[in-house]
Amino acid sequence: GVPVADGILVDFRTDNGQVNPARSETKNGVAICTYTAGVRAGVATVTGEVMSLGISGSVGIMLRAKEASVVVVDANPYSIPADGNSVSQITATVLDSDGNFVQDGTVVTFRTNLGTFGPRLSNIQVVQATTINGQAIVGLRSLPKAGLASVVGFIDKDGDKVLDAGEPSDQAIVEIAAIAPGLTLSVDRLSIPADGVSLATIQATLRDSLGRVIDASGVVFSTNAGKLVNRDDSEAKNGVVRIQLQSDIVPGSATVVAVAKLDGAEARQSVNVVMNPLAVSLV
Repeated sequence: GVPVADGILVDFRTDNGQVNPARSETKNGVAICTYTAGVRAGVATVTGEVMSLGISGSVGIMLRAKEASVVVVDANPYSIPADGNSVSQITATVLDSDGNFVQDGTVVTFRTNLGTFGPRLSNIQVVQATTINGQAIVGLRSLPKAGLASVVGFIDKDGDKVLDAGEPSDQAIVEIAAIAPGLTLSVDRLSIPADGVSLATIQATLRDSLGRVIDASGVVFSTNAGKLVNRDDSEAKNGVVRIQLQSDIVPGSATVVAVAKLDGAEARQSVNVVMNPLAVSLV
């Protein structure tokens, strides 16, 4: 086409940033302004309009986020059981100094002091993930150990996978909650004579949430009748402890209770043993 005459007024505007001048005259069919980037990452649109002719045109300019300046770490949920399998989703939101999401592919390093970022029963405490739409996401899996996991997400500027002073970071605390141990009780006799000497043997077996042996030496027994004697801890390291109930001379029912604790979580089981009256023979 043929350039318009000199001196035609063109009005410039943008939705992100500044244009200067906002109005310019054509010279040889061209009107010029200078665009100064805004602080919002994304596409900025610059429009030129000739109101006298009723025409306009636009151009898009891609504004990239600046380098990472802020990291916000969140966990969902904030509490998981110490079952070796439950997972909390850890999300790091990464922003530049103007509050824009950083570019996709920004690497975030995660570290934890408890739990694992890997598969069941692994021990992976450092992992990296890249951002998509400003967020990097990993999963923290519990181990069979209770406590508070401090999960830190940071921008590892020097690549050593260690949080250094000045590196943008944040942390989330995830409770890995204790699970009561698996406690089972068995008894070799459900009834004994109330003669003050007869015995019933009670066995306690202790396992963790994964079915693994727990030292049973900490199991505590009590009874409301009769007397507990002859405790045997010889197999405690294999998760088994035994004790005997010695009968009373008064007939009745004895409830033997066993209590075990693991990381503060308590398991309690009981068995009942009947102490029968002695048979009386009349001659």
